[in-house]
Amino acid sequence: MLALVLVSSALVPLTDTALAQGTANPIRSFLPDDQVLQGETFNVSVTFTAPADGFKTIVLSTDLSGWDIQVNPSWCTPNADLAIIVILWQEGRYVWDGPYNSGQVFTAIYQVTVPSASLPGTHIFSGQLEYHVNISGPFTENVGGDSDVTVTVSPTPSPTPTIIPPPPPSAIPTLSQWGMIGMAIVLAAALVWSVRRRWVISAGKS
Repeated sequence: MLALVLVSSALVPLTDTALAQGTANPIRSFLPDDQVLQGETFNVSVTFTAPADGFKTIVLSTDLSGWDIQVNPSWCTPNADLAIIVILWQEGRYVWDGPYNSGQVFTAIYQVTVPSASLPGTHIFSGQLEYHVNISGPFTENVGGDSDVTVTVSPTPSPTPTIIPPPPPSAIPTLSQWGMIGMAIVLAAALVWSVRRRWVISAGKS
């Protein structure tokens, strides 16, 4: 199952003074209420807008605290100049060069995989946007708003009961050919003995 996590934000046009003071509106993120499973992979989409002309040297970074993350420049609109993963902190970064004009909209998508051993519950990850405007900067803004996902344990399938078939009916034992002959001899001997005994009894009476 592939869940889609949508993060959207906008940077409003500002004066150089406001930019220098770092008072740009924070990037607001929106995450769904759906829970994610251990081992599940989902997409995160981030959208922001150039606040002024000369918007350049833009870096979007996300710290996922050890969760697996995949990035690709072609997943961005416009395509990012570079997409990298900092293994040490498991941080994904998208880089645009520019300059871009005010109002230019950017969209980036990266994939996140929940570790199979991740503990159930709420997990928080953070992100930042760093940029320059002409020769001013760098300016850094946090990705605010919703920034957590809830991990739940994958349901364990119920075991299928094992059905043991009953044993096949046992065949009725039959006498072999030699057994039949032996039985006939025994019966014949018993018959002869019985007849001779009767003769002996009859002779004694007479």
